[in-house]
Amino acid sequence: MGQNIDEFELSKIDRSSYRLRIIYSLFNEKYTKRLLADSCSELKLYGIESSQVQITMVPGALEIPFVINRRSVYANCDGILALGCILRGETYHFEIVANESARGIQEASCNKNIPCINGILTVENETQAFERSVSKGRSFAKALIYMVDLSKALE
Repeated sequence: MGQNIDEFELSKIDRSSYRLRIIYSLFNEKYTKRLLADSCSELKLYGIESSQVQITMVPGALEIPFVINRRSVYANCDGILALGCILRGETYHFEIVANESARGIQEASCNKNIPCINGILTVENETQAFERSVSKGRSFAKALIYMVDLSKALE
């Protein structure tokens, strides 16, 4: 049985040296802005100041893996959070964007040896997009902190 990231207890450690990157999609920005704001608030709760977080905007979810793969992004970074929102439409495009952005983020994480959290919502409609955008940003940030803590502990 899986465990919700909100149930994880993060240790109280000094995170003042962490360097994080958030890459967020401007597509469906009314939802991604909420994810971004909540993620940044959660990071602050765990001792990560805004000066430690670099934010990069991209047009859509498919562009996120490209940015993650740029050496300038991951070379001086402890973890990356990808934020976006993909709404199902009437065509197959939804599946392509959802699957390929997820694959690209996962591959970049493994190939570059850096924690990359997939915070891209994949939703059926505007109601789901709204509900998830007001509840998931904090969870995504907490997952990032957890994985950066774990990565540093494994060094």
